[in-house]
Amino acid sequence: MIRFADAGDADQIQAIWNDVIASSSATFTSEPKSKQTVAELIDTRPVIVADHNAMAVGFASYGPFRAGPGYRYVAEHTIYLAPEAQGQGLGRRLMATLEQTAQDHGIDTLIGGIGGENEAAYMFHAALGFREVGRLPGLGAKFGNRYDLVLMQKNLDATP
Repeated sequence: MIRFADAGDADQIQAIWNDVIASSSATFTSEPKSKQTVAELIDTRPVIVADHNAMAVGFASYGPFRAGPGYRYVAEHTIYLAPEAQGQGLGRRLMATLEQTAQDHGIDTLIGGIGGENEAAYMFHAALGFREVGRLPGLGAKFGNRYDLVLMQKNLDATP
């Protein structure tokens, strides 16, 4: 089931996110997320979860792409699934709900920031209609390595 997160999901979202932070370069941050940070995210932004047996096994959210009113129609999204939830179509379902939610809130463009070596995330986004619009070489640093940041964009509004 895909649904909006509530305060009871904070622990599971925190666990999923912190596993990604600790074990991969899917995000360039190395600082674990606190339960308070996740609870604030749930209170202030749309957070959608994939629920399996009353447990959040994945989540997606979006927030401002950049500050200022000139970017009010653009958001940057985040999506992570627990390893056991991958490959079951949950990511696609999360993104479909996230895209509709964004449109309902006046967002017409989503941006994904993807590590250049993360081919699975790149292919996932490409399959959903995102296109590469920029590549920033060596911008991300983690685990003693430098990584490209690939920006992918999807226009949600069918109007050109």
